[in-house]
Amino acid sequence: MEYRRRIPLPLWSSPLKAVSGLLPIAFLIMFLAGCAALKGPPAGPPMGERQVEEALSRLQGQEGKVSSFYTRGNLFMRNWYGEEQSGIVIAGSKDPFRIKIEVTHGWGQPILHILIDQGKLEVLSFQDSTLYVGDFTPEALSRFLPGPLSPDLIWSALRGYPTVSPHSKVLSPGPQRIDLYGAGNEKVETIQLGPETLHPERVLLPPQQVALMFSDFVESDGIFYAREVEVDHRKSRGKLLLKNEKMVFNRPVPDEVFTIDKPPGFTVSSLEEK
Repeated sequence: MEYRRRIPLPLWSSPLKAVSGLLPIAFLIMFLAGCAALKGPPAGPPMGERQVEEALSRLQGQEGKVSSFYTRGNLFMRNWYGEEQSGIVIAGSKDPFRIKIEVTHGWGQPILHILIDQGKLEVLSFQDSTLYVGDFTPEALSRFLPGPLSPDLIWSALRGYPTVSPHSKVLSPGPQRIDLYGAGNEKVETIQLGPETLHPERVLLPPQQVALMFSDFVESDGIFYAREVEVDHRKSRGKLLLKNEKMVFNRPVPDEVFTIDKPPGFTVSSLEEK
């Protein structure tokens, strides 16, 4: 899918105004605007039991390799208004789960700062001159980004590699495709591997009605990640595209990174307020 350079439209259509943000730390990346759900298993024989086990072992092995990351790049967001391109810098830690995102205009003007810190959410909107604070929920975050995003989904998109959902049963309906089922026999995740690289190129999460697309994989000290990640939230019809320019893994992230300072003259508003 092609993305235009820039359209002068709101960053995101939400009950809140579009925001402007800048980044005080050199982080790095986020999502994209994409479109691609898995429409059906490709023609050919399914994977064998051992192939499935080996594939899941590789995926889970990658999960365990990353405890923190910094990344920077470009973020494209799309909804029915149009498309918007922004610069983005991100820092993340897995345990405890903390994410700092700074979004800027192409010329460097801050748009939005987002901080998720152990169950709390802070969003600094430069357009609203407001710091929004409250509990983190996917729904609260969706006021600023297209569609509800769970912690696992956020980590997968920003880290550039999918997580494997908890599951009770595994099936392979076709070549390089793995379906994971929960205890109630409901499908919780579909993973489509690349035919040659066996990298996870497409992931469908039915409970969240979200499709993830990973492309342009690179390797750094045994860690694989995608330089382009698309998030297609089918229910809200919001899409994100994250193009990573650089990622750094497993470096210490100072506590000061996971803070937001309210500029003079900005107000504070609760996320629970409508």
